[in-house]
Amino acid sequence: MELFRLIRPEWRLFLLGAVFSIVTGFATPLLPTLVVQPLFNDVIGKRHYALISSVLFKGALLLLLSIVGFYLQNTLFALGGARFAARVRAKVFEAMLAASPLEQRQNVSSTEGGFSSGGRTARLSLDVREFENFLTFELPLVSGQGLTVIVAFGALFVQNARLTLGLLIVILPLAILYTLVGKRIQRAFERTQNAAERATSAMSESLSRLEVIKAFRLEKTMQQRFGVQNEAQAKATLRRSFWSNMHSPISQLTVGVGIGTLVLFALGEIQGGQMSGASLITYLTTMVILIGPLQLFAYSYSRMSAMRDPARSISAAMQTTPEPETGSLEKPASGWVGAVSFENVTARYPGANNLALEHLNLRLDPGEMLGVVGASGGGKTTLTRLLLRLLEPEMGCVKLDGQNMRDFKRAASRAAIALVPQQPGLFAMSIAENLRLAKPDATEPELWLALEQAGLNLEIQALPAQLETQLGEGGSGLSGGQQQRLAIARALVSGAPILILDEPTAALDGHSEALVRESLEKLRGLRTVLVIAHRLSTIESADRIVVLEKGRIIEEGTHSSLMLAPGAYRALVESSSAR
Repeated sequence: MELFRLIRPEWRLFLLGAVFSIVTGFATPLLPTLVVQPLFNDVIGKRHYALISSVLFKGALLLLLSIVGFYLQNTLFALGGARFAARVRAKVFEAMLAASPLEQRQNVSSTEGGFSSGGRTARLSLDVREFENFLTFELPLVSGQGLTVIVAFGALFVQNARLTLGLLIVILPLAILYTLVGKRIQRAFERTQNAAERATSAMSESLSRLEVIKAFRLEKTMQQRFGVQNEAQAKATLRRSFWSNMHSPISQLTVGVGIGTLVLFALGEIQGGQMSGASLITYLTTMVILIGPLQLFAYSYSRMSAMRDPARSISAAMQTTPEPETGSLEKPASGWVGAVSFENVTARYPGANNLALEHLNLRLDPGEMLGVVGASGGGKTTLTRLLLRLLEPEMGCVKLDGQNMRDFKRAASRAAIALVPQQPGLFAMSIAENLRLAKPDATEPELWLALEQAGLNLEIQALPAQLETQLGEGGSGLSGGQQQRLAIARALVSGAPILILDEPTAALDGHSEALVRESLEKLRGLRTVLVIAHRLSTIESADRIVVLEKGRIIEEGTHSSLMLAPGAYRALVESSSAR
């Protein structure tokens, strides 16, 4: 079963907890036989008062074993549950990080119900939390109370086999009803988890697009959209609660029918001289001890059935396919040169019918600045993904310093390339910590040098906390231009010889764009720079410009040469100027 495969690394803790549950499971049901019955038969009935000390000692010992066993059982199961949850959360996060971003995006978007990544994350958190609660609070009941039930029934059979057999025959239909309710609880639990994921998806998606919602006055629309999912979650939770609460009435019915049947049978046994009053008291005491564990065991067992869906969800997340490793080469001993070439490259995205690039040939010499322009869907971003090996060529190859990139380990080839995305991708941490993400052991002089090359050093020096200035989510606290230049500085700190800037000025004002262009000029000849540009002014000074259309290079040259003749680039420039 998936549940037990998931908890295998913590099996020693759960096994030891189960051992102590055996102590509790045996100690409590034996109290009537070893204490109550001798007390009535021998001490009171036969007036052997000297035996009272022995009987009470047995009772105290059994009680002590039950208390200690119960405490150690619960402590060990709680420790196992906590370690399980910590390990699984780490493994799920590791698996998600190891997977290709394209695969992750495709998996989320193809999930039934259109869940967002935020909803999926929330669902996994709920599943792990439910599983942890089950392991900590309910698995001990399945283990300990289940054994108590078995031992207590065994004691009842020893005391009076006919009476116990009749009791089982009467209770059996109720046990079947209990099982059916347990299956209903499992289905209700699955629906509740799915509804919670949809509601969280609707909320996280709306909050991540708050500016759009405000701009288009969509507050009521989004409230209604969330309200539908929220109401569905409430109904699913209510349905789950309804079926869960059925356990108590069925338990009470089982107990009532059982005790009533027992009394009827017992009266017949006593009238026929086959059972004494003391034996009846012992039997009733054993049954009273059985009732509570039986109810808890039945409920916990149904909860264990409900854990199948979270177990599958967690297992699937942990088994996310990591990016395949195709090569074994590390960084060259002489270091990276920074030459890049695309040789007859054809590329296609997973599940897509159309090609993203088709028989593309392109070379970047060390220290060269190349600008790439073209209409949306022309293949510009695909170049970036091929260089970062987020996408592999369908045909042809991408070479790094003359060597097929597939021959390198992914981490090795990525170390030669630094990315500055359109959205800077800054984190809620200090400026220094953001910079050191590219190189954890970077010294403070290295950080200031990178900031100077990015044209940001003076502005950071003017801040009260300078490098220790804390940024908010997404780099809030800095202007858009400062965020973009900080992303450039982070790329420079890495020391990578190849720098990719993906639409670096698309969302910037004219002044900020000019500052970013100045930063790029400082890199001329120092790094191999690939600039994917929407604003053509960003790459006017590039050593070379290529125009992509439908995955092919249709024009190539400098800004001046491309402007001399009518063509796609000149049309783009003129169209941009007209706007």
